[in-house]
Amino acid sequence: MIKQFLDFLNLNNINYQVNSRLDSKRRLIKLQNSNFIISLHLINDFIEQPDKLIEELVWQKNHAKQTEKIIHIWEDQWESKQEIVKARVLAFAGKNKTIFARKTSIQAINKIDFIDFLKRHHLNIPINTKHKFALVHEGEIVSVIGFGKKLLMKDKDSVHYSYELIRHCNKSGITVTGGMSKLIKHFINTFSPDDIMTYIDKDWGNGRSYLMMNFKKVGEIPPQEFWINTETYERIYTYHYDKLDESQKHDYAKIYNSGSDKLVLDIHN
Repeated sequence: MIKQFLDFLNLNNINYQVNSRLDSKRRLIKLQNSNFIISLHLINDFIEQPDKLIEELVWQKNHAKQTEKIIHIWEDQWESKQEIVKARVLAFAGKNKTIFARKTSIQAINKIDFIDFLKRHHLNIPINTKHKFALVHEGEIVSVIGFGKKLLMKDKDSVHYSYELIRHCNKSGITVTGGMSKLIKHFINTFSPDDIMTYIDKDWGNGRSYLMMNFKKVGEIPPQEFWINTETYERIYTYHYDKLDESQKHDYAKIYNSGSDKLVLDIHN
């Protein structure tokens, strides 16, 4: 994986420095002229002591500069969704094609088109959502967004309606400048929510684009465990792993992600 990843960077003329000023025992790659550090994780490194990954995540967070963002790439993602991973890294390196949101149109899309787009361009498990919209440029979908159903939230002093932003995804190789903002504004104008909440996967993002749209961090979810089939690289949640036969469990290794940040956009403030 590591040689393949470095070959990919070299092929695309992406300048980098291995391990930079950080500990030489760790597989860290600093992308030059950017704030991104790539952390590569091999599954075998944590089969015997998976909890050591938690220590690793804390170490990296404490030793990176405040302006730097560490991106965590796991071996199963590289092997099973390599083209999506490459596209994300190229975006970090500023290699994407840029489309301005003002040159796109918004349309509602169906479940089939939404799931298909996520399968081709999103790393996480594709899931359907209640409300789905797309940005279309020259007849082609270049970005999608999905929201959950309306939720009645009861606080101590008030009652309000909230929606969860569950998925947002651009087409691989394309950055839609102002795209997410355009989609969210359309949703607000259509459904008049009191607030919108979402979770940011800290393996890949820091929520900067959301914070620029006045989302506020209101909570944090600690690293969550997953199980990876060491032969097929299938990734499953713990509740699926617990349902496996004992003979099947031997094929899986436990890993952790970096956790998530919970963000909320208060529409009325």
